[in-house]
Amino acid sequence: MISSYELPQGDNLNNIVEAIIGIHHGARTDLEIANSISHFKTSSTRDESKKRQGRYYRLIAQLLGLVVNENNTSSLTLSGKQLLQNPTIQSPLFRSSVLRMGVFQLLIQYLTSDNRGKTKASIIQYFCNLKIRKNDGNLIAKTTIERRVITLLSWLRKLNMIAETGGYFKPINVFPSDESSLVLTDPSFPIFPKERSLTEYNIVEERLNKAKAEVRYFVDQSKKERADKAHIKLVNLVANKLKAINLIPTSNVLIDLATKNEEEYIFEMKSVTKSNEKSQIRKGISQLYEYRYLHNLPNANLVLVIEKPLTEKMNWMLDYLETDRKIHLIWDGDGNLYGTEHTRKKLEFLNFA
Repeated sequence: MISSYELPQGDNLNNIVEAIIGIHHGARTDLEIANSISHFKTSSTRDESKKRQGRYYRLIAQLLGLVVNENNTSSLTLSGKQLLQNPTIQSPLFRSSVLRMGVFQLLIQYLTSDNRGKTKASIIQYFCNLKIRKNDGNLIAKTTIERRVITLLSWLRKLNMIAETGGYFKPINVFPSDESSLVLTDPSFPIFPKERSLTEYNIVEERLNKAKAEVRYFVDQSKKERADKAHIKLVNLVANKLKAINLIPTSNVLIDLATKNEEEYIFEMKSVTKSNEKSQIRKGISQLYEYRYLHNLPNANLVLVIEKPLTEKMNWMLDYLETDRKIHLIWDGDGNLYGTEHTRKKLEFLNFA
């Protein structure tokens, strides 16, 4: 779960970019970083106050993975150096860095848990329910959460990642061009957050801990599969169809893709050949059931995606999957998705060929 440290305090995103440029030009201490930011450079503010502001923006740059700091000496990471090629808050790299922050992953996922979005009051209550703690172990105050939520929403507004309609906030334009899904950095983060206490987090965390050995195995297998070009193609194919209708494709170290429309869906992608068709499908079946259990999603629809139609020899599995196992099978046909009439009706939002 997140800590108070991970809740950004500064809401001027351009100051973050200026701080990174300043570090590139030699700013190392918090005071030097503050003086490299135009807003503070010409300010008559006392040095102690400037140091505090420099620290705020340096810490944010660290959370974004753009800066490292040791003994109040800051330097750029590889990503920070790459940002210098296009040092703006609208650059894909900056947007991707924001999306990798756990607090924004939780917020964006929470905003998608209701089709109309969420109000600021419900967002504040959601973060209160997370029982976020300070370094001393005490819970942060609700007033602090209120200020931090205002900052988080301000970030997403400036990045054009949310829209507000009638007091409800909903994600839009979330993904940079090179991101296929919202990758949850912590597998215990809820795939589909709900307005309740920490219970749903605790259930997932407990199940993942009990299945540590199996989880490690699946993670290792997933890393190998996700390096496969056919697997990448399947993920991108489905993810792009979801993004085209403003759904948020989500993934983590286990789940290839998940999304929520009127209902919840988990997708597992499998590249298949004639020699491994049976084993890959059986592996996909077990993974889908285990992922649904581990992530406490008993009502999620399960979808197995393969790169080509079943061979005649294995065609019997189509009815087995959909009738007996209640798993929808879809396949790629040269960049288009195909499935049975039953699956097409259930997953019509995927815009089948």
